[in-house]
Amino acid sequence: DEETFVNLICKNSHARYLNLGAPGSALPNQLDVVEFRHKELGSPELYLFVFYLGNDFSDMIRYYENSSNEESRHGIIDFLKNTYFIERSYAAQFALHYLSPDTHTKHKTRYYRTPQGNRISNSIYLLMSRSKSYSLEAEEVLNRSLDRLENLSKTMHFRYEFIVIPDKRQADSNIFSKQASVFGLSPDTLDRSYPDRFLEKDLEQRKIPYLDVMVCLKDRPGLYYKNDDHLTPEGHRAVADCIHHNAGNLTLPGLQFAERK
Repeated sequence: DEETFVNLICKNSHARYLNLGAPGSALPNQLDVVEFRHKELGSPELYLFVFYLGNDFSDMIRYYENSSNEESRHGIIDFLKNTYFIERSYAAQFALHYLSPDTHTKHKTRYYRTPQGNRISNSIYLLMSRSKSYSLEAEEVLNRSLDRLENLSKTMHFRYEFIVIPDKRQADSNIFSKQASVFGLSPDTLDRSYPDRFLEKDLEQRKIPYLDVMVCLKDRPGLYYKNDDHLTPEGHRAVADCIHHNAGNLTLPGLQFAERK
């Protein structure tokens, strides 16, 4: 924990920052945490959301897709459980429990077409290729989440800002080109910075403060692990330094900025 950029930010601040991040979560999951724990956490005045461009859009699509399916299935199953004969049958109750969406969840891989006709599931290459079908779904769930965030902010009286972290395929030109060939895509047809602009246009329209750390991570070796997409300790230090030196458009309490741009 002492190697995360949240902890490193704390060392340069007299304010307290609590890391509420959880593996596999995206903005809608984080809003669940805010909604249910805001008072327990002492009603913080500021939430800093970290948006990882590598998979957060796909996680958001999955969140709303699963929520819709589970709501429908819950309604049917709850109705059946409470019928006169089924509620008195152990075998029937056991079968309905097994069918319940809470018992086991399955994630289906979703594929989309790139403008070149390639059928892929990788979210970052779908955005870099400007896939229309994927972009439409990503835009819809993003605005749905931001609408909810704005409403929670008004009722619970907190401010919010965003840190935008690029996928390692955006940050590392070698990985970018190698992975593109795996998907049958030409690097010349892809825009490495488009995922950032895709997200940030909505943040700017809503006047949400944000910091994109791409400028601090681009083409620097050793910031991401080779076998997965997570930041290394060195990557966390790079993000913390970037926030410390370039967050003039944020209002993080307690941080002493070395430089404002």
